[in-house]
Amino acid sequence: THVRVDDYVEVGFAGVVDVVDALGGITVCPHTSIVDPKAGHLRMKRGCQEVDGHVALDYSRSRAFPKGDITRAFHQREVISATGSKSLSGS
Repeated sequence: THVRVDDYVEVGFAGVVDVVDALGGITVCPHTSIVDPKAGHLRMKRGCQEVDGHVALDYSRSRAFPKGDITRAFHQREVISATGSKSLSGS
């Protein structure tokens, strides 16, 4: 790609919880309700909602969807985007 990368930030699983909690939570918008005992006993209703760091991590880890990892990747991008937007908002 010939794109120069000068720096990067790596955040582990525990870091996701800490960053989201430091921001006072983020908003995510699941398209369906979620019940996933394998992802920290995740239970979420359909629609936009404020979540803390633990729920954000469980949401981004869940594979309890017909499209499995495709939906999981979408949720991971959603959590990263919401975290970045909130951190830049100044609130």
